[in-house]
Amino acid sequence: MPVIFVCNTINFTGTIDVRGGNGGNAGKIDSGAGGGGGAGYVVLAAVSFTANSGTIRTTGGLGGTCNSYSGCGAGGNGGNGWSYSITIQ
Repeated sequence: MPVIFVCNTINFTGTIDVRGGNGGNAGKIDSGAGGGGGAGYVVLAAVSFTANSGTIRTTGGLGGTCNSYSGCGAGGNGGNGWSYSITIQ
């Protein structure tokens, strides 16, 4: 999921959360757990930034576990996203 803000001035002090969701755990023997979701990205673009002290969360979701079931494959972690701030001139 992308979040893109293009403004004259940005005073970012809140939280933007584009983390990926966690994968589901295995539900029975000889089954696989779900993989974690990939995170989104955030782009902030402005002529000026003031008090740019907010938090941007871009970690990928964790893979699911085997829940102690045999014959299971654990889910892989989702990829991390990214954030970028651009000063427009």
